[in-house]
Amino acid sequence: MSNWLKEKAFQVITGMKHQDFRTLTTLQHNDLVNGNLTTLGYGDSAGQSTDNKLLNEGYEKNAQAYSIIRKISEAGSDIPWKPQEINNKGEAIDITEGKFYDFVMQPNPDQTQKDLKENSFTNFLTTGDLFWSIPEIIGFKGPRELNTLPSQLIEILTDRNAPLIPTGYQFELNQFKERYTTEEIIHLKYINPSTKGIESLRGLSPLAAAWLVLSGDNQRAEAQESMMKNGGAKGFFTNESDQIMSNEDRDIQQGLLDRMLGGAKNYNRVLVGKSKGKFHQLGMSSNDLKILDTGIHNLRALCNVYGAPSELFNDPANKISSNQKVGRKLFYENAVLPVDRRLLSTYNNGVVRGWSEQDGKEYKVVQDLSSIGALQEDANEKAARAEKVTNSIIKVVAQMNQGLSPEAAATIISHTQGISEDDAKNFVILRNKTEGNEQEL
Repeated sequence: MSNWLKEKAFQVITGMKHQDFRTLTTLQHNDLVNGNLTTLGYGDSAGQSTDNKLLNEGYEKNAQAYSIIRKISEAGSDIPWKPQEINNKGEAIDITEGKFYDFVMQPNPDQTQKDLKENSFTNFLTTGDLFWSIPEIIGFKGPRELNTLPSQLIEILTDRNAPLIPTGYQFELNQFKERYTTEEIIHLKYINPSTKGIESLRGLSPLAAAWLVLSGDNQRAEAQESMMKNGGAKGFFTNESDQIMSNEDRDIQQGLLDRMLGGAKNYNRVLVGKSKGKFHQLGMSSNDLKILDTGIHNLRALCNVYGAPSELFNDPANKISSNQKVGRKLFYENAVLPVDRRLLSTYNNGVVRGWSEQDGKEYKVVQDLSSIGALQEDANEKAARAEKVTNSIIKVVAQMNQGLSPEAAATIISHTQGISEDDAKNFVILRNKTEGNEQEL
């Protein structure tokens, strides 16, 4: 068959031009090799389908996963990113005005820094991927706009000759499609060492790692809803009479009981009859109670995946004030700050660097933790400990006036305060100069 005929057949069967073959994703290429030609160019890629499922089942429908992700995202977006310039002396000077400052504070016309960060956290924590788009502006090296693209609508394009290197990106929503170059997209992802992750070039979502727990929790919620909706007051009715009802009378009685006993409004009620009768204990079976108890275990498992303390999400076993205080600190240290640092590192490397080249200056953006109360409590405790240590050292140095040599004082300080001997000697020297003491080590 001639090359022209092969190309024509390719176009007719797949709906794609032959030159488009080099833009196929690895998964599309596998479809082609396996003979699934009709699937090319239609529907979502495997990565997009996975993201959609995780978002639908893990974020939209699961209250516990939603609460954890939303709390981390909101807390992360509340940590300001502060622009700075490094001067010739290597000192970091805060920037409070100018085009670069304006860009950091409002990265695009529709979003503030907080909005962009909240979107970024949510996409990253749900799908394991974050896609930032930087529209190219002729004449500018530094980006003038930064947007977050929905991860589940992005397809990573590759070349068959280099399937592990992205050649571009495609945004697709219904019939709308838009291509991006690799220079226009910054892709941050959680490492995904699985074969599927390597082939798709996509990150591993924490929700995917917790899928069995997540799926089980959704089923638990459905079971709980069914019990509440259809269970009502459980038990059986008898008038303890020897008289047997006819089928018609029984059906009438059943209809009355259904109206009286069924529905969530009757949950856990004790109903009183008009005639002689006997009370029978009503309530959930042991199996029903076990189903409800799994909710706590599922909550703890989901919290573990995200590094979030379960006591902050209504875990009854840990919900005491002391745990709450420690939990807030651990929440930032284990769940919020690591993600924020990852985003900030990528931001400095992929976004801020362009501004530095554009303006001929050395810019950087840093976290401003001064407004985070849970972390400030820890900072206050550290300051109090430092003051206590300092006072203790001063007392040791004061003994030098009573015959204690500077060398001995430095040794005592080093051993009792857990600092290096060099630092202890420097402290003694500084203290001597402050007090006008000319003793030397």
